[in-house]
Amino acid sequence: AQLAGDPGLDQDALRALAKRHEVGFHTLAHDRLVSLADDQLSAALAVGRDELEAAVGRSVTTIAYPHGAADERVAAAARSAGYAIGFAGGNRAASAEDGRLLVPRLDPWHRSLGTFAITLATAVIEAAGPPR
Repeated sequence: AQLAGDPGLDQDALRALAKRHEVGFHTLAHDRLVSLADDQLSAALAVGRDELEAAVGRSVTTIAYPHGAADERVAAAARSAGYAIGFAGGNRAASAEDGRLLVPRLDPWHRSLGTFAITLATAVIEAAGPPR
């Protein structure tokens, strides 16, 4: 059976992927969660998740927020919905100060491989802090 709206992976392929990789949720409608009212936010974090969990055969507790857009309110709603980790924007490496539901991610889009490699190396150096 094919997942709704996803022509790329059937259920067997998704389950095989989930055996070796983390499969997280990204919402069904891809709305900017920070702009939704509380009831809409709760629905966005839930609608489609059950279908994904059934497809992978386990709980899905990781979310990558659409557009990388998340704030403390979105993180609190994700926590209430049962998510353990949330990836947001920020285009930087994670630090000890980042909460588990607002983990920044580096954006590889619209960059050459060389530019992305430099961005990644710079983020790692910045995250390490000054030399001791």
